[in-house]
Amino acid sequence: MYGGPGGGQPKENSLLPRDFNPHAPEQPQDPDENQQDDQNDNEGDDAPKRTETDSIPQTTWQSAKTSMAKFASGNAGSVASSLSGYVKAYGGAKSASRSMPAGIRTTVSLGDFVNRVASSSFRETLDGYQIDYDGKSATEVLTQLISVLAPSPVTREDSIARKALILTMEELYEWVEDNEMDILDLDAAGLNFIVPCYVKSFINERLLNDLGSRVEAADITPERAIEIETELKEYIDSKVDVVFTGKDFSNTTFTTEEVESLYNQCYTAMEIMI
Repeated sequence: MYGGPGGGQPKENSLLPRDFNPHAPEQPQDPDENQQDDQNDNEGDDAPKRTETDSIPQTTWQSAKTSMAKFASGNAGSVASSLSGYVKAYGGAKSASRSMPAGIRTTVSLGDFVNRVASSSFRETLDGYQIDYDGKSATEVLTQLISVLAPSPVTREDSIARKALILTMEELYEWVEDNEMDILDLDAAGLNFIVPCYVKSFINERLLNDLGSRVEAADITPERAIEIETELKEYIDSKVDVVFTGKDFSNTTFTTEEVESLYNQCYTAMEIMI
């Protein structure tokens, strides 16, 4: 269970347990260790950084989890208020968008891919990435592209970023199939939707990784849990659509600062419920 940004997690949110050391001899377990871990997890609930003048943040990580649990159980709240509290628990939209380096990095890489296709062609771009496409299916080509843009994950956020890219490439594959196209004939116009698609997927996957356990723990049926997750995703999608309306990504410069600004706008729309 995620303890909140910076709270009760291994260094850099590694996917390995905090005590992992393949060369260390096995040690007897300290009977106080579990108690200490529980204490660390509880300390992680108040995730946003505190200042000397504000010892208790306006919205704690614990309150964000409680809000999501109540919404999932149908006891109180709404999608809008739950996601607003979630962003505030990160310290606000700006902090939420700055605390996701893997997501920013993968978005920059995906945007650079779109720009390369716009300035040359899909085939030439694949050549530049040294992706073998001769005789390969669309699925094989996109799988190779995923490995280039989002290599095997090391941290928790790396895993979220890669999963979001996999979901985005699934959307691209379905679009190609629906339009009965050869994937090698794709151009920048056909790829214009994949950047906002990735942003939606990343924000949603990050949310589910952070607070999805509150939905799973609610006293509801699996079918209802799926409905709630769908409702959360649709709300996120609507906010991202507002931010990205009218943008042409074939002409966008995908710097870290520009991408961080885009995420900041999306999280702001969620935070203040516009």
